[in-house]
Amino acid sequence: GLGDVYKRQSVISTNHRVLVRPTMLMTTADDITMTETTNCYDAPHFWDLAFSEDTELEASFVEAAAQKYCDFPIKSLLEPGCGGGRLTTELARRGYQLTGWDLSQQAVDFANTRLKKESLTGTITVNDMRSGRTTEKVDLAYCFVNTFRHLITEDDAVRHLHAVADCLRPGGLYICLLYTSPSPRD
Repeated sequence: GLGDVYKRQSVISTNHRVLVRPTMLMTTADDITMTETTNCYDAPHFWDLAFSEDTELEASFVEAAAQKYCDFPIKSLLEPGCGGGRLTTELARRGYQLTGWDLSQQAVDFANTRLKKESLTGTITVNDMRSGRTTEKVDLAYCFVNTFRHLITEDDAVRHLHAVADCLRPGGLYICLLYTSPSPRD
C-alpha cells in the first residue's frame, strides 16, 4: 500500500514559523580550521549527498499517491523549490514531464545541466514558490524535504498554496511532506 512505499515522511504540522538557512563549513584537508562559509543552497551537490538515498523511494511515493488519489494517469509534474533537481531528474527518468522552480540560480543551473547530461527534458527556472506559474496546467505538484517550511509567514504559505492550485488541473494533486522535530517531551 501507499504507507508501505514511504514511511519516513508525513504531513503532521505546519505551525513552525522559523526559517533556518544552514551553511556548509568548508575545511582544508591539512587541518581542521574553517576556510570558508558557503550558503548550502548555492551548492546543490551537497543536497544530493544528504538526500540521494531517498530519491527512488520519494519518486515511488509520488507515483503511489497519484495512483491512489488521482482519477487519471499523471503525465506532468511541478516541484516548487526543486533545488538542484535530484527528484525532478528521477521522475524525468520515469517518463514524466517536469517543471521545477527554485530561487537559487546556481541550483537551477545545476538541475538543467543534470537533465541535459542525461538527455532528459524539463523546464527548471528561477521562480518564487509564492507566485510561480506554469504555462500549462500540471497533473500533480509535490514539495518535499521541508521546502514548505521556508514559507515563514501565514501569508507566504497561503500565497504558495494559491500559486500551486492555479497550476494544477482540475482533480490534480498536491503532495507536501514535512519533517518535524520531536517536541521536548519526546
